[in-house]
Amino acid sequence: MRSQKYDLVNIILKAGANIDQLDSHGQSALFHAVKANDADMTRFLLSKNADVNARDGDADSCVGVAAEAGYEDIIELLVNHAQSLNEPPHKQKAVFRAIANKHDNCAKLLLRKGDIDIKDQDGNTPLAIAITAENSILARYLLAQGASPNARNQAGETPVFLAMQRGNRELISLFPPSAINLDDANAAGVTIPMLCAQAGDIQRLTQSLTDNNRPRRDHNGRNVLFYAATASQSSVDMLDYLLKQHIELASPTFTASPLYGALTHGNHESAMHLLDAGCPFTGQDDAGNNLLMLAAGAGNLYLAQTLLEKGINLLAMNNEQQTALSIASSRGHQAVADFLRATGEKQILDLVRQTAKHYPTTYTEYQELMSQFDQLEKMAQGYDDALATITKTRQGITGREVARQTDVVNIALNSVSDDTPPQNAITTLENAIASCPLANNLNNAKYVVRQLQEKQRALLERLKRAQEQRARIAAMSKTEREKEVDNLINNWLGDMRIGRETSHYWLYPSLSETLFSVQNWEILDYGSTYERVTVIVSSSTKGGLPIRVSWIVRLTRNDDAELKISLLSKM
Repeated sequence: MRSQKYDLVNIILKAGANIDQLDSHGQSALFHAVKANDADMTRFLLSKNADVNARDGDADSCVGVAAEAGYEDIIELLVNHAQSLNEPPHKQKAVFRAIANKHDNCAKLLLRKGDIDIKDQDGNTPLAIAITAENSILARYLLAQGASPNARNQAGETPVFLAMQRGNRELISLFPPSAINLDDANAAGVTIPMLCAQAGDIQRLTQSLTDNNRPRRDHNGRNVLFYAATASQSSVDMLDYLLKQHIELASPTFTASPLYGALTHGNHESAMHLLDAGCPFTGQDDAGNNLLMLAAGAGNLYLAQTLLEKGINLLAMNNEQQTALSIASSRGHQAVADFLRATGEKQILDLVRQTAKHYPTTYTEYQELMSQFDQLEKMAQGYDDALATITKTRQGITGREVARQTDVVNIALNSVSDDTPPQNAITTLENAIASCPLANNLNNAKYVVRQLQEKQRALLERLKRAQEQRARIAAMSKTEREKEVDNLINNWLGDMRIGRETSHYWLYPSLSETLFSVQNWEILDYGSTYERVTVIVSSSTKGGLPIRVSWIVRLTRNDDAELKISLLSKM
């Protein structure tokens, strides 16, 4: 049967058939033989000069398919037959497909004639891929074949660096000491001492710090102490060693702080150790969280207590307007929430006791603004409207709590004297509202203050426009003022010309439905103050009855000093 199959292929080829003819899927006979793992047919077709670099319809190669499937016999036939294996540029090279699928023997066969340091699309060599997969057997073989331990990928990482990064002592032991460059760093500025610290390799770290007495920072400003604090297993001994080496506790940014690294990696023991050692604890991350918020979110009561003892701000809010208390409550850390609530109420009451008597009262330039602030409060009908809005937008607040909050607001308002600068009045208000026993009371205070500040800004802008208009009017000449009156009355009477009929109850009160059309008019007297203008109007009723009447037009200016018709009467 086998002989008949080959005889049939021979007959077809002798008849002139193309051995590399593609089927409807773009695959040649050799491609089918490789996919079927048919070594005999593959050998036969290769003996007939079949194209070893033929592609299928997806532009995959014979060697790539065999490598991914782990067909060692096929790989050996293809490698021995071809002068070179041309693989499609958009496909992962066959040797990496073999390594990824743990077909080590296939990878060895492919590298026998190829470049031992061939690189994939990310710049990784076979050795780097083997290290990443923690395949020590293949890594040892590649090193024995001369693979470079210092070939860099696009991230600036060498195989040695990758081994150190994983903290795998077996992999690290494969490299001779001369291959380990302790000053090496990847594209992000991470050094081998940092990796040693993160892996808990204190012996190699000791050697690296002895050889390099000036510890560096990575491109994010993090030093070796940060990496020790982020180790998968908290190591106080490692931290103690680094602190004795006078590694700097301070960092250029909050997120580069060793304390931040320990907290975000769940190393609470390391965090406490760093805090006791004097590590700075102020600052916020990109989300606006400080260390107290992170501790509250993690449910770490002891760390929260220690941070508050050291003076961290309990009332700080993140970008989502959350306090440490609200974060602890939302995540179900009841013990932390109860502690923060009790501590917060005490702090706020202490602040309220200090009130306005400690505020400076020498800001006479604010007296007029303070008066405007009082007017604003009246216009806004006190704070009740704002509190009602809060009640609608916040869930879980009882009517009693809202009532208590309103009482506190009134007390705060009464405690502010006329000579208190408005920003201090806002502070007093904020402290008073914050003293209410709500789970996230400061959010409510901030909301009310923001509403008042917006209204205050709007009022000041309105006053500014009015002042500008009044200044403009004061500078107007007699002719300009008369022209302003002319334009207003002409525009108004123009709406009542013939063809634009309307009714005016003030012209004939007893005939309020009478329609009339204005024909023409004349301003008889502007008055001395331009507020009482006499106009002679000629008009006719719908029936054609002519009417000539003298109107008194009363003019007033609105808050923006714009001229408006306020009253019309017939003489």
